[in-house]
Amino acid sequence: MTMKRYDGRTKPEPRDGKPVVKNPEYKCLVRAQSRSKKISTVVEQRDVEIFSTAYSNLLKTSVNGLKRLKKQKKKAMATQ
Repeated sequence: MTMKRYDGRTKPEPRDGKPVVKNPEYKCLVRAQSRSKKISTVVEQRDVEIFSTAYSNLLKTSVNGLKRLKKQKKKAMATQ
């Protein structure tokens, strides 16, 4: 997952130096990828804190379903 600042531009800046968007209101662009599936969304500046809190709660509840990995013993690791 990646998060970055987004000013609403969808076209490249012109060569003459004029800004495409005057007085940009910055937003947060969130992109996520899982194998071949990609999703993205734009979060308003005032909602970023709410979004990050909801996302962290989602991660915390999802971690419970993961299987624990068995640790290798030190002697077995030393012989390899």
